[in-house]
Amino acid sequence: MNLTMGSRLLGRAWPSSPADPGYDEQGNIRLRPPKRGRVHLGCGDMYLRGYLNVDLPPKDGVATGTSRPDLESDATRVSCPPETLAEIRLHHLFEHFERAEALALLIRWYHWLRPGGHITVETPDFEGCIANFTGRPVGDQGVILRHIFGSQEAPWAQHRDGWSANRFRYVLGELGFTRISTSSTFSDRRRLLPNVVVKAHRPSGGKPTREAQVNSALRILRQSMNGEGQSEQLLFARWRSRFDALCVDDGGR
Repeated sequence: MNLTMGSRLLGRAWPSSPADPGYDEQGNIRLRPPKRGRVHLGCGDMYLRGYLNVDLPPKDGVATGTSRPDLESDATRVSCPPETLAEIRLHHLFEHFERAEALALLIRWYHWLRPGGHITVETPDFEGCIANFTGRPVGDQGVILRHIFGSQEAPWAQHRDGWSANRFRYVLGELGFTRISTSSTFSDRRRLLPNVVVKAHRPSGGKPTREAQVNSALRILRQSMNGEGQSEQLLFARWRSRFDALCVDDGGR
């Protein structure tokens, strides 16, 4: 992380915040958002004004090397005080996380949001991609498979899991998000490459405890197990270790 560059650009995106975001106890970059701050994680080439745009340095990020984030950082190495953000956005980043990582991060991001704040996530639509897949020409199947599994020109360009409107509604609901809505976009003019966009809110009242969220996440994670044999239990233990590493309390509320 180039903290000098990150700090300089941070001031442009959040003019009311201190120039130096600092670090937390885990060595993550600690954000200091202004009132009702908004964060765009994994911005790539999609720079959104009014947001803190976060991504890897251009040389390590999108293949064109033209991304211009406000803060250069791996999205998993950022922390934020609880109940401070009005919105978190991710466009074609979330599918890059392993299933255990994704669940842990959703819990963290939930607690970053102010009551009533919301998260917006866009990923490839797995259900839409596989609809009528076997009837497609081989060339069309190839580009659809790339959409599902990633462009793979670099280690970060691998897609680690599949998401759809149904899965987002289920998982986000189990973790305590409310007012969940979904819509569709496409990454091509031929409409071969569908995406799902989900918007979900942190409720203003009656929020779940972190313990309840963790229990729900682990129950969801167990749904990916193929039985209860010894090898599957060892596999789950590794998933749990990765989950625990990212499901940290960023502020203690």
